[in-house]
Amino acid sequence: IPDNIEAISYIPETFFLHHQNERGWKWMKHIMQNLKQDHTHQIATGRNGDYPEVSYVLIQNMVKDLLGIVPDAAQNSVATLSHLPAEIEALGAHHLKIGNALVSVEHESRSKTKFSYESGDETLLWKASFPGAHDDLLVNGDRQPCSQSKDFGQIYSYVTLALEMGDNIVVNIP
Repeated sequence: IPDNIEAISYIPETFFLHHQNERGWKWMKHIMQNLKQDHTHQIATGRNGDYPEVSYVLIQNMVKDLLGIVPDAAQNSVATLSHLPAEIEALGAHHLKIGNALVSVEHESRSKTKFSYESGDETLLWKASFPGAHDDLLVNGDRQPCSQSKDFGQIYSYVTLALEMGDNIVVNIP
């Protein structure tokens, strides 16, 4: 392992991208456990946690990698696909700005997602995705047929929902 923490700061992203969630989480924990150690260039940067790149990448790891939030402000849409490892039962991010929209996303494991469209000026499309091939997903408790696709060899099921400001939707695997 390199001494330079930023040399390993992008490793979790690579594992999450390829749906190797446990390995991605292992490397995230390694980085977080070393934030208080002196940086290899301590004179210029201080501790590992003082180095801005590391902090920004950890934020990305939480929002994009663990929560699987993929915004598309130009299309006024957002996709989610939980990458939570077994060790994390639930995780969320609140008041995220996506274009003109403000949203909150909470995952329970990799089987349930709560999405809140807090504010915005137009219909927001949400692609709610879950690992595995499923015939249906539950949208606020009602069965809805879903579609499947592949990402880096992994099958996932999804529904695309048109949300209006103020909508609070729960989608989960039956």
